[in-house]
Amino acid sequence: SRPNIPNTVGSRPNIPNVIGSRPNITNTVVPSFGSMPDVASIRARLAASQPSAATGTPLVSASVPTPKTVDVVNTTTLSSPTPLCILYGSATGNGEQIAKDLAAKYEEMLAKPSLCYFPKVICCELDKYKKECTKYWEDDSSLNHHLGQKHGVLIISSTTGNGEAPENASRFVRYIKRKTTVATMPFRHVAFAVLGLGDTNYNEFCITAKIIDQKVHKLGGLRAKNVECADEGTGLEETVDPWVENIFDLLIKRCRGNESKSTEDSSEI
Repeated sequence: SRPNIPNTVGSRPNIPNVIGSRPNITNTVVPSFGSMPDVASIRARLAASQPSAATGTPLVSASVPTPKTVDVVNTTTLSSPTPLCILYGSATGNGEQIAKDLAAKYEEMLAKPSLCYFPKVICCELDKYKKECTKYWEDDSSLNHHLGQKHGVLIISSTTGNGEAPENASRFVRYIKRKTTVATMPFRHVAFAVLGLGDTNYNEFCITAKIIDQKVHKLGGLRAKNVECADEGTGLEETVDPWVENIFDLLIKRCRGNESKSTEDSSEI
């Protein structure tokens, strides 16, 4: 009753025929190794193009600009290379006395020279400006231009007659009013302040001081303070005393150059 083995064997698949139907392996295209990247060659070229510590090739880096060093000046300790000039125009003696008292006050301060901005003080009539002061005003070689440093000038002047300058200031006033003076700008290296003495009972109240303030400014001067006018009719000391008390500090700030803007212009005459 067992199966007919010969018949079963006879029914198995024709193996030679199956084999004959498989893909032709020999005809399949296989990429050749010659078309693949040569990794060893690439590595060799990279190594040749890079600096190597082994070969001793120096490393070259992009140059970085070195920032310039800027000298920092402490303006609070900066000193003036030139004297303080105090000039006066006086008819009755009031202007002269105020100027000389002011100079004496600064002389007392010079007892401690390390605390003084100006090394000394010159006090003289306005008409002696050329002999005593212009050699300082016109020279800027000793000033610190980076800070805007200036020479220092204080002017005290009265008005006499019918709005005229005092006799010892007339030459100076003519000089600053002269048209040809503008070309030289003689006060371009100067910081200044003007104190006027007058009497409101007269029409041309403090006109000389106002003219001096306007002209010196137009000739290059930097105001430390707008012109102040003291009235003899009400008492000169009401204006003079506060001006004398504060004027050194105001002028020194301007001369040191540590004030970014000048004082506003005075009204035109």
